[in-house]
Amino acid sequence: MLFKEKRDSIKIEIEFDLGSVREVNFIDIEPASKYGLTLEEISFVDGNQVITNLNIPEQLIESEISIRLRKFATRRIILTFRNDNTHRTQFEFNTKLRSLFDQALEEPPEGITPTREEATEDLRKLISSKKVRDILNLKKPEKDIFTGYEFISGLDNVRIGVTESETRSIYVSSPLEVCGAGQLGLRTLESRPFRSPGGGPVQFTNSTYDNDSDNEIVGGL
Repeated sequence: MLFKEKRDSIKIEIEFDLGSVREVNFIDIEPASKYGLTLEEISFVDGNQVITNLNIPEQLIESEISIRLRKFATRRIILTFRNDNTHRTQFEFNTKLRSLFDQALEEPPEGITPTREEATEDLRKLISSKKVRDILNLKKPEKDIFTGYEFISGLDNVRIGVTESETRSIYVSSPLEVCGAGQLGLRTLESRPFRSPGGGPVQFTNSTYDNDSDNEIVGGL
């Protein structure tokens, strides 16, 4: 986004339509901006068309993040970002063209008839003789210079969905003490997938840690 006057920041609001009412409890965001964006707010529209703010703390997104949320059902989700990174910029543009987009493509969009000014510019490039240009009255198009400030914002990918997990607590009969630097681990009872060194299908074992065999554990908790 371009501005003539300097601004401290801009806000970007993106609304996602999920197509139908779906349950959601996580949002993964991958930024594409070099300097990142600040996620200010996550809201959703409920069945009564009321916008509900989830009141999340602000988060600076400079790399991929995963946000876990309480489960809710909605069709529309609104993400509000803030970009605090502005940069001074300057460039030339043709005042005869309809937009900077046309100039960037160096030709009008498909289906639009070129104007006389655009055709003149093409002829001017083809005819190098100044004398011939003067005879044909092919004047060099006027240029203007934009000087101002830009905010570059972008997202590479946003994933919205629901994931299931089971929360369990472990209680001990007495406090566990660790003297000095050390590690505290939990041994679990699980069925772990493994593959023999020679290959073959994946099998499962209930052996506990540490595994003394040569089998390659390929998963597990």
